[in-house]
Amino acid sequence: MIELFILILFTVGSCLAVSLAISAWLIWLIWVILILMAMVFYGF
Repeated sequence: MIELFILILFTVGSCLAVSLAISAWLIWLIWVILILMAMVFYGF
């Protein structure tokens, strides 16, 4: 029973870590796109 509980915790933890990593990467990507767009807009 305890092994199952640990397995569930591990799975949930892994999913959370992956989703956090993906969301952080997406936020960074959006910032980069916005900065590039601003540079292009103000450059021309």
